[in-house]
Amino acid sequence: MPYNKLHLSVETKIIGRKYPQCKGVPNGYNFEMYKLDNSMTKLNNKQFPSVIPNLFWELEDSAKLTDFISPSNICIGLLINEKVKNILENFELGNAKFYNAKIIFKEKQYNYFWLHIIDNGLEGVDYENSIFKEVDPLNNIIKEVDIKNQQEYFFYFDNRSELLGQIAADNLTLYPPYSLLDIIYSPKISSRIIVSEALKKALANINSVVFTNLLY
Repeated sequence: MPYNKLHLSVETKIIGRKYPQCKGVPNGYNFEMYKLDNSMTKLNNKQFPSVIPNLFWELEDSAKLTDFISPSNICIGLLINEKVKNILENFELGNAKFYNAKIIFKEKQYNYFWLHIIDNGLEGVDYENSIFKEVDPLNNIIKEVDIKNQQEYFFYFDNRSELLGQIAADNLTLYPPYSLLDIIYSPKISSRIIVSEALKKALANINSVVFTNLLY
């Protein structure tokens, strides 16, 4: 199955003149709010929270309200409106959960959702049928790297400081049931969320998100 990297838009005509779109702290609050047990800053991609997280942001004055919003002070996940949530619910999201979130913008409150995604690790990767390449900081291809198993992948990943660039997946093949997933987050493969071609097409009319192939 073809996969793509998901990026939040940085185009000012779409998101406004601020990236991320959210303030570091909502008006009327200070950073003490992030010390609470239910703070968004306590979330991580290794597990789901033990308490319902307090998820609310205020947009920068020069930002725009969009379907996907670039948040501040939180781990990897997706901050989305109901329109996007309705699309995602038709796909295989794997180890991920929706949490209610609030967005304050120009003194009005909007209902949003946070999709919290658990790190998939490297489970399910079919190395022999995947393609990995060494790329430079600008993602120019240096060479193809022959990786046959997870042990070899970890060798390259753990010794990447000795390479001219870094290891990146150019084509990713997964074994079932992982091959059925439409969303994958594995920081050892990509710092970005990876989505299936089918989900990319379903989000084609959502203008606050863009996609690239796995190398970029």
